[in-house]
Amino acid sequence: RKPAPASTLRLRVQQVPTPTDLRILSDLEIGRESAPIATRATRDRLERRLSVIVEPLLDYGRESEWGGPAAPPSLVVDAMTHVQEALLPPERKYGVGLWGAIEIQHLDGPVFVERDYEVRATVLAVSETPKTEYLWYESTLSEPAEGKDVAGMLMMLRFMKASHPAWQ
Repeated sequence: RKPAPASTLRLRVQQVPTPTDLRILSDLEIGRESAPIATRATRDRLERRLSVIVEPLLDYGRESEWGGPAAPPSLVVDAMTHVQEALLPPERKYGVGLWGAIEIQHLDGPVFVERDYEVRATVLAVSETPKTEYLWYESTLSEPAEGKDVAGMLMMLRFMKASHPAWQ
């Protein structure tokens, strides 16, 4: 399955204005793709999440009807954001970053805890507001053994202009 083409966030990505003065994300190209990166939702991270989820589903901590413990949405995001370092190398300083929006779509079953996955990403848009520079990227979580896409994530990352030397 492919991600739904007309979600509210996907429509917003299509309406991103052309930037006029990028300084933080000036070298980030639309269409940039990452190589697949190994990732997994780990049991210890699940336990930390379960300690703060007010009403967890039983499937989060034990064998589920799908075969293993399912990862809660926050753990899916955690596993899928590892790809950001491939898009935005950490040795380059970006200033204060903020999550602007997140959309998760389960494409073929739940994401399981302690299962090996690969995540890859593509930059969809780059722009700015008076106080931030931002990008939208889409990532896909796949099972490497079967090659099937399990989940997709659309994410907006913002970087505060006031926190970056290029804007001082």
